[in-house]
Amino acid sequence: GEAVTDIYGSDRTTLGAKYTFVVPESLSIVWQREIGADDGYYTIGLPFDVMNVSWETSDGLPCDVERMIYKTQEEDGVIFERCATTDTWSKNTPYLWRPKECRAGKVCFSAHGVTIESAHEAVTPQSTGAYVNIEERAILETANLYLLDMNGSRFVRAATGSTIAPCRAYLILDNP
Repeated sequence: GEAVTDIYGSDRTTLGAKYTFVVPESLSIVWQREIGADDGYYTIGLPFDVMNVSWETSDGLPCDVERMIYKTQEEDGVIFERCATTDTWSKNTPYLWRPKECRAGKVCFSAHGVTIESAHEAVTPQSTGAYVNIEERAILETANLYLLDMNGSRFVRAATGSTIAPCRAYLILDNP
């Protein structure tokens, strides 16, 4: 199918499509995230390649961000690698990010002319690494599942009964 209007998502909605569809060049898909005026990190993983990151609206002022991607787990902890400013934001890829300018507001991640693939059934990952959650999901098994804390400063073990918000990333670690 094909979208007939702009599509908006946020922490209170999901972009987990039941069917694959196309967002034509003339329309946009936008993920909006409210952030605080601190210097903490946030996680994100979207079902589309991000073309634009802006403040308040999809055509607002550019929002320059620091971005990192999971590399590996070592004895000392988890290693993230900084992304170059020119690196593309790839779909279904988990990222740590934060604005270079500390301010509260809405950050919009948008694209147009992209295909949104149907959300696959949620599966418990069998290996360590960083993963993306497209739909809100309850956490049933927490032994090795870690979420970014509220301050955006460290990953903490997830509590049974908590949820992973849509389009967030999480870690599965060996020997926590």
